[in-house]
Amino acid sequence: MTASYGVVIPASCESRNRLPSMATILPFNFPPSPQIIEQALACVQAGGVLAVPTDSFYALAVGIFQPAALEQLLAIKGDRAHKPFPVLIGDPSQLDQLVDEVPEVAKKLRQQFWPGLLTLLFKAQAHLPPVLISENGSVRATISSPPLI
Repeated sequence: MTASYGVVIPASCESRNRLPSMATILPFNFPPSPQIIEQALACVQAGGVLAVPTDSFYALAVGIFQPAALEQLLAIKGDRAHKPFPVLIGDPSQLDQLVDEVPEVAKKLRQQFWPGLLTLLFKAQAHLPPVLISENGSVRATISSPPLI
């Protein structure tokens, strides 16, 4: 059985040949079609913001290494100085871009609970954007169920 979801792509990511609008809704079933994935990827690569379904809510998603996209996300969400954004990853191997080390306990937890609601804290790599790093130098990472990113 498949569940229907929708990905919202802001107008800044739409084709220039279309009439302007606030957003485009791309309905898809799980797993999403290659065309939907391609359109969502093009939006993120262009610095856009996506609303993506997770296991508990819709999350706003951007490319975390795109400063303009992070600024746009901050403009939407408001001041986050007290609460850094979590990072949704699609695969545990993507942690290599975020953290220097994955402790054994985190490996065990991710094997048992990812994908799912569990968010893990790790010591962040120094190059990460400040809006992703807490005051104590940690970054929050999770894999949504179903993994869509």
